[in-house]
Amino acid sequence: MTDGWIRPALGPDAHVRVGRIADSTPSDATAVTLTLIDIAPAPLPRGAAGITPLQLRARYLVTIAAADAIAERQALAELAFAAGPATGVQLEPATLALDLWRSLGVSIRPALLVSVLMQRERRGRPVRRVRQPLVTKWAPSRPVSGVVVGPGDVPIAGALVEVEGLSQTAYSDHRGEFAFRSVPGADPPPTLVVHAKGATVRVPVDGDATASTPLLIRIPLSES
Repeated sequence: MTDGWIRPALGPDAHVRVGRIADSTPSDATAVTLTLIDIAPAPLPRGAAGITPLQLRARYLVTIAAADAIAERQALAELAFAAGPATGVQLEPATLALDLWRSLGVSIRPALLVSVLMQRERRGRPVRRVRQPLVTKWAPSRPVSGVVVGPGDVPIAGALVEVEGLSQTAYSDHRGEFAFRSVPGADPPPTLVVHAKGATVRVPVDGDATASTPLLIRIPLSES
């Protein structure tokens, strides 16, 4: 901010300090005080791609001490006109509340509220090189249906049937029947996990199981 904004606007002799506002008036140069108000996260621009940097925006209260009040106001005006994207300094339109001046322990005076964008590059995680060609295999899918029964081949309604490793679930109806529209026909074959009446069984889906050839899944329950 000093070399990119303040001194190009006010001249190379401008004295710049960061800290609390001082009431002393310089005898030979204009003094600019930058008082940090707060630091907050800054949103990234829309459409940003890749590894985006971390962004913060720091707000500063800018006050001027010069030989007289006219010189102070002229210096503030020069800084306001010089702020912009080219300098990386943004003018904030917020009104300076009386409580802010009280917290700083100084009297109200002409000032600017500006913000500066701060960025830090993110460190990306190292990615190992792929040293072997990628091999893909085509695995056709197929519909699968089944019937869940208990002792005496009595249908069990409300049994939860899951395709292991996938977010596919179904419930058996009053006839104990369930169906999946599409189950991967991978090798090894997928497994159905059935939960019914406190019991759980795992059943592999063999190659003969289809919508027209339902699986018969028996749940080992006590007949009592």
